[in-house]
Parts: sequence; structure tokens; C-alpha cells
Amino acid sequence: MTLANFNTSSPIAEKERPDKSNARGIVVSLKKSGFVKCRECSVRPFCIASKTNDKGMQAFNEISNHPAPTQKGDYFYHQGDTFTSLYRVRSGAVKSYHIDKNGQEHIIGFHLPGELFGTDGMANGQHQNFAQALDTSTVCEMNYEQLGSLLKKSPDLQQKMFQILSAECIQKIEPLLFLHHRPVEERLVTFIADISSRYQSRGLSPKRFILPMSRRDIAHHLGTTEETISRLFSRIQRMGILLVEKRTIIIKDMEKLQASSMAL
Repeated sequence: MTLANFNTSSPIAEKERPDKSNARGIVVSLKKSGFVKCRECSVRPFCIASKTNDKGMQAFNEISNHPAPTQKGDYFYHQGDTFTSLYRVRSGAVKSYHIDKNGQEHIIGFHLPGELFGTDGMANGQHQNFAQALDTSTVCEMNYEQLGSLLKKSPDLQQKMFQILSAECIQKIEPLLFLHHRPVEERLVTFIADISSRYQSRGLSPKRFILPMSRRDIAHHLGTTEETISRLFSRIQRMGILLVEKRTIIIKDMEKLQASSMAL
């Protein structure tokens, strides 16, 4: 995808986006539509406020926003937008990608339920990437300025935030250890094993799950072609490691999958 392909003239591109400017493409409205209490949130165990007391939970509640579901293909923010918030995926999945000066797309990562995104804007106040919903998705939006004030008042929340940011850095660095330096088949198996592990850590099934990203996105992320990915999926199926039913992955032999992947 290139910036030249980005349709800025579509009527949908003019969809209202409060407190956001320079909209390009379809952007989700971040106005509140109802209120979901933090203690009832499905991804609370992975939240900054997961182990805080009632007072801390209420304070976090006040700086958090749960917008209406974002539809597949809509954007939470665009590259170059002013940074105002951090986001945690509550359901669905989000793709982060960057468009370089030559108009080439570089996929930064895929964010699953419970995972944080939006940190790319923390350094200089501008988002360096696009964040696009891969499926109908819901998020928790945390105002960064208000979050900073809250963290100053709570050492426990501050420590939890540091742990979350550290985990995100590790998650981003690990793919660089094998991307483009290992056989393509090993990259794909490692990618599937990583997704499986991340689902398991969120209390979801590690053996049966839906890949929210397209074959094109997987190929782009792993530095190969869509045709190669399709061919390798067929080969891995013949090896008895997994079954592929459209975007559903069913892992038949977890030990063989993990043995075939690069140990990170």
C-alpha cells in the first residue's frame, strides 16, 4: 500500500473525528458510546490498573474511554497525527504500519486482545505509524496527559506501566532476531507459534484461533510473497502440524510446531 493509494476524497473520509486533525481515509469516532466500567473489562488482567485498589480503579476509570466498536479497515490514528492517547485492544485486532518516503508500507506489528498500541507517538508527540482495525475491534483509550498525572500519584501504577512498556519492547525486538535471516518456512512457523503463545497468555485457546491478518499482511511482515505463504501453509499441513480452514488455524501437533520454530 502506498500513500498514493490512500483515498482522501471519499465522503467517508470526512467522518467526524473529535480532537483529531488532518484525517486521511476512514477514521473511527472516539466519542463515548455508553460506558464500560474498568472492573468489568474483559482484558482487565492485562491493564495498568489490574491490581489497584478501588480508589485507583476509579481514578483510572475517569481517564479511560471505551469508544464504539471500530469496523474493519477503519483507523484509530494516522501517521503524522498528533499523539494524545494510548490504546489497549479489548476485542478484535489492530495492525500498525509505517509508510516510508518512497511510499512503501512496512508492517510494524499486529496487536491482539489485551495488548497496548499507540506508543509510537510518545517520543515526539506525533504518531509514526498508522493503526488500522483488522476486524471489528473495541479498545480502551487512555488519555496520555491524564495518565501521566495519575502515574505520578501512584508508584504501583507507574511500575506496572514500565513493565508493560518493557514487554512491548521485547515483543517488537524478537521478530528482528529471525526476520530475513532464517528460511521462510521457519519464519512462518515461528510467527504462528508466537500468535499461539500470545493467545494462550490471554486465557484464549492456543490450539484453535483465527488469524485476523490477511495472507498479504503475513507475507509483507515476513518479507516474502503471498504465493509463498499459501504454498508453505499447504506444506505445513501435509506435515501434520496444523490445519488451515480459511483464516482459522487448528494446531494438531504443538510439540512439532514449537520444535520447527526458532526458539526465541
